[in-house]
Amino acid sequence: MSPKVSVDMSEARKSMEPVPEGVYECEIEKCEVKPSSSGNLMAVFTFEVQIGDWQGRKFWHNCSFLPQAAFKLLEVLNAVGMEVTEDNIEFDSDELVGKQCLVTVNQEEYEGKLQNKVQKVNAMPARSKR
Repeated sequence: MSPKVSVDMSEARKSMEPVPEGVYECEIEKCEVKPSSSGNLMAVFTFEVQIGDWQGRKFWHNCSFLPQAAFKLLEVLNAVGMEVTEDNIEFDSDELVGKQCLVTVNQEEYEGKLQNKVQKVNAMPARSKR
């Protein structure tokens, strides 16, 4: 028989609740290229909030490589300073890790639960030098 253990779940429960809708300063923690459920390639971004009450929280954002949906990928690449001037590009997903951006999220219901969804990814504003 296993001994009884006591575990504080307050932070675990909090980490499952959606954050308030808004704009968050984030860093790309991970960018993986993998097939979607339909077999088409996509980039899966993990953004981590860097400051404020929600520091450490993560948002996930899937960007399809299909021509009609690649605008979401273009938005992320532009936000992190990767200038896309060609119709066909190559990029190293590992080089995006650590890049900072502003992530706008809202709240949506999915399968009966409220969750966050990334709506927009923008460049960080230029910081004034003092």
